[in-house]
Amino acid sequence: MKERIKALFITPLGRTASTAAPLAAAIGLCPIVIEDLAEVRLGDFEGGEYRLRRARGDPVVQRVFESERWDEIPGAESPESLEVRVRAGMEAIRAGTGADAAAVAVLLGGVIGEICRQTTSSRLYAFLHCDNGSITRVAFLRGDRCWLRSFATKPLTCRRE
Repeated sequence: MKERIKALFITPLGRTASTAAPLAAAIGLCPIVIEDLAEVRLGDFEGGEYRLRRARGDPVVQRVFESERWDEIPGAESPESLEVRVRAGMEAIRAGTGADAAAVAVLLGGVIGEICRQTTSSRLYAFLHCDNGSITRVAFLRGDRCWLRSFATKPLTCRRE
């Protein structure tokens, strides 16, 4: 089933704008920035520091995964703050799309994981690890209900002959 995309959402981070640019051009939509859907705020581990420390087996990163709390990192966002912020971002998507319409949101992994967690009422890090370039589909139902249709599936690639 083909769905017409009514809205395109991105975060304030340049990576999401760059990723969304070809789609925006192809479908003629201007991306809407949703501040609340920016990636998890990592405090002292921003700017790539988190990935470096994770690769080195840093004990703080190990505590993050054991406790399932980003705020094990000095200055990082708490799960409670992330939950509130992402919920507001999801409501902005719902409001900006309307009923019986499809939208695309280009987001980063931590926020995608939180959206899936909220949608399924699962534990904090249950959906944390999605692949770059994967597609997660969430349907907004009547009221404040959501349905996780798919998580982190790889898009089909087309070959030109």
